[in-house]
Amino acid sequence: MNKKTVLLMSLLFVIFAMHVVAESWESVSKKIQAKYSGYTAEIHDMTMIHKSDMQGMITISTSYIKGEKFRFNSSMQPQTEGSNSAAGMSSMVIYDGKNVWIVSPGTGLKIKVPKKKTEKYKNSENNKWWGGVPENAKLIGSEKINGNDCYIIEYKQDKENRKIWIDKNDLVLVKSETTVKKDTMTVVYSDFKKIKNQWKMAYTIKNYHNDDLISTVTVISLEINKGISDDLFNAKKIKSNVNFGSLINTLNN
Repeated sequence: MNKKTVLLMSLLFVIFAMHVVAESWESVSKKIQAKYSGYTAEIHDMTMIHKSDMQGMITISTSYIKGEKFRFNSSMQPQTEGSNSAAGMSSMVIYDGKNVWIVSPGTGLKIKVPKKKTEKYKNSENNKWWGGVPENAKLIGSEKINGNDCYIIEYKQDKENRKIWIDKNDLVLVKSETTVKKDTMTVVYSDFKKIKNQWKMAYTIKNYHNDDLISTVTVISLEINKGISDDLFNAKKIKSNVNFGSLINTLNN
């Protein structure tokens, strides 16, 4: 190997090393924010129906998203074998742009979530999935997941050790891991499909406790830009679906 070849290889190694060093959570987050800056301009609203299978307990949920507002309706489905007192129960979470509400559709009961817990709900339901990652998070390496190169980001939050894996090309979340003492909760996002232009979404989400699969969430249908009404995000307009007059008559008879 001649001197020119050695010099060229050394130069390439230095350039590569400088690139690796330059990469950080700060630079990665800037890429993500730059990409998603145009999201709301193209995705005005979204309606998504998904099924969750938690060890045989099936829940059908509908998510409505419009800008920062969201509404999440879920209903447990009755099982064909055996009985379960939770079957048929429904719940609702609404973020109206200022406050998060937990609503019982059956009774009409509404509970406003304390402000300090609002951010957790907001980041989990809207497209800003990176919003909960602190500035002091660290880029600790890379790994291939399903054949795609991913950044590995590590940080601590609420006494939990957390890691997330982000696809380097599409800048989507493909895996998250939360460890508390000896327990690890892992979420794996897969089956990504394009919903509009450059925007992709995972149609399958699997949740694990340590190595055990505890639930699988599958997107059944997804529609965008259908002109969702703002009334859907107004908790005050949610009324009880129980006919209390009929219920009282039944109890008196």
